[in-house]
Amino acid sequence: MASKPKSKTFIVHQNGNYKEPTVIGRYKVGARDRKEAESLLRGVIGKHTKVRVYYEEKVKLVPHGTVTKEC
Repeated sequence: MASKPKSKTFIVHQNGNYKEPTVIGRYKVGARDRKEAESLLRGVIGKHTKVRVYYEEKVKLVPHGTVTKEC
């Protein structure tokens, strides 16, 4: 029986550039690593958007594959 993937929670920013770099959206993503977190978010909001992992959340965790928008 296969085990569940080890999931971490990452805070990922959607970036924009209006004369200076800005953060358009902040998302909480459950993924195995940073690269997977970016690809999961791109799958939800559009594949040609600029996204960047800000940090790994240690307290409030979300399940693997979940993408939630924060305020």
